Amino acid sequence: MHVAFVTPEYPINSFEGAVGGIGTFTKSLAERLVENKIRVSVFIHSQSEHKEIIENDVNIYFVKKKSFKGITWFTNRLYFNRYVNKVILRQKIDVIEAPEWTGFTAFMKFKCSFLIRLHGSDTYFCKLENRVVKFKNKFFEAKALRGADNLVGVSKFVSNQTKLLFGLKSEISVIYNTVD
Repeated sequence: MHVAFVTPEYPINSFEGAVGGIGTFTKSLAERLVENKIRVSVFIHSQSEHKEIIENDVNIYFVKKKSFKGITWFTNRLYFNRYVNKVILRQKIDVIEAPEWTGFTAFMKFKCSFLIRLHGSDTYFCKLENRVVKFKNKFFEAKALRGADNLVGVSKFVSNQTKLLFGLKSEISVIYNTVD
């Protein structure tokens, strides 16, 4: 079995930028999967440079952001999706998981099973904090959620709220976050 993750952040020394819950969760899960003899790859999107490293037996791909004034949202996603699909085929990745946060995977089609883990989208947190959600974030998050083969929530609450906020019909499994 080969599992891959898409993330905007990953807490290792060579990552430049802030790391929050999604990156910390991904690293913890990736390293525990490796301990259980599962191959793991991590794709960190929108980076300043392209590089590939292996740390703690996890294959980590820094994927450079592809910008084009006015349509970077499109060019970056297109480049990332093409790059990841080449690796999926070459490395025989069985499933890829991404967070719903800001809907980065909107419009993407992967060459393996695609799962989105619900940690709490921007739309979700705006609702909880009584803030106005950015139209583009809600649009991309909705498109990403509808493009996934499966959805998994980190709690019943986040799953139920996401289902309501986006009018989702499909069932959302719940797999609680683990504690390291």
